Amino acid sequence: MNEAPSFVPLSAFSPLTFTFRILERDFMGVAGPLFVAALIGQLQWLLLGVGLIDDLAAVVLLLAVWLPMGSWCTAGMLRFSLKIARGQSYGYRDLWSIDATVLQLMLLQLVAYVAIAATVFVLAIVTPRTGTEEADWLASIPSRAHALGTAGQLAVAFALAGVWLVVLTRTAVAPVLIVDERAGVFRALARSVALTRGNSVAIFLYGIIVGLIGGMASTIFGGAVLSALSAPGIVYLALAVRGELV
Repeated sequence: MNEAPSFVPLSAFSPLTFTFRILERDFMGVAGPLFVAALIGQLQWLLLGVGLIDDLAAVVLLLAVWLPMGSWCTAGMLRFSLKIARGQSYGYRDLWSIDATVLQLMLLQLVAYVAIAATVFVLAIVTPRTGTEEADWLASIPSRAHALGTAGQLAVAFALAGVWLVVLTRTAVAPVLIVDERAGVFRALARSVALTRGNSVAIFLYGIIVGLIGGMASTIFGGAVLSALSAPGIVYLALAVRGELV
């Protein structure tokens, strides 16, 4: 049942077509619940985006405190989108159910935060320090920028960008697998890598397109719009690569 189907080629525009089709059919019934859940789930980024919090310790505390809420909202949006994709009845009630998938999504987000922290640490080591004043956490990290030289710094930066590109595209459907298959974090990540093989370019282009649409929506609410808009698309991707008809 959980074996990867044979290769299913995807188009970068297919998830968008699916999303716009369900919005056209029931705009308020789909867009309303998704945007409300996305706005609640992305509230921490909204607070950071408007500059209300700039202390590093306060930022970390905010992200930690809001982690369960964000994961809860993500689970709800994916569950809601799965019901739409399968032609089942849906409503606001689908957004607020709590089950074990919320904990797994929290763990997935923690894995992402650890990966981001590791990336920032590497960049802090290879990036030259030009300012006379540095944040305490940055000053405590030794710099190897001069030893690497400009070519070495660029090589590390491009390597990190390449790694993140591969990781983000190949693990794109992991959250859906957690919600739909009740898979654990690492099981979902491994299965996502297997399912998305051969479709990295299409998934990457889809992410770029959705990001541009979300960025055009609003400076403040762009993150919520992006999250709400991408939930049905990611669900479409997960169903398509598993060979399910949408």
